Amino acid sequence: MKPSCAASRRSVRTKATGPLAFRFSSSIERANQAVIAGTCIQANPGYLAVRDEFNAVVQAGQVHARHRRLLLQVLHSTRALDSALVSFLAQRAIPAGRSLGQNLYVLRDHQRPGLNRLPERRRAHYQGSIVAGRNRYIHRAGQYPAGDHEWHQLLVEMHACLTEVLRL
Repeated sequence: MKPSCAASRRSVRTKATGPLAFRFSSSIERANQAVIAGTCIQANPGYLAVRDEFNAVVQAGQVHARHRRLLLQVLHSTRALDSALVSFLAQRAIPAGRSLGQNLYVLRDHQRPGLNRLPERRRAHYQGSIVAGRNRYIHRAGQYPAGDHEWHQLLVEMHACLTEVLRL
């Protein structure tokens, strides 16, 4: 029997700054791992890559150079989300797009019977709150999250996106 794609009801909506920042990002990543545990994502061969990216986020939290740490955390967390979405789509026999943004469109537009679609309002929200920020930090030299608060907000949005997709 294949695992269900139903998401855990766990949600992390707290904010942390200063010394609690590392614990906050670690707890979000553990929550994301818990959300995908037992779902169709875990049954996909790409799951190990997703898990490794979540672990890399936690490890990046130990980098002392702030800008480097934040950039690594954005990179690894968005790669984890993108890989999780690709695994979700593969388990549903839906061809994935080539990027995180394209996969949000695929989730909105798919024609797979028995699977709800991501509403346009939510797709646009995640496009703006996750994809646009990630693209700014990854594709433009000298661009970094303004601080841990901005990074934490990105984590919360990614957690919400993953949870919502698993409930489709």
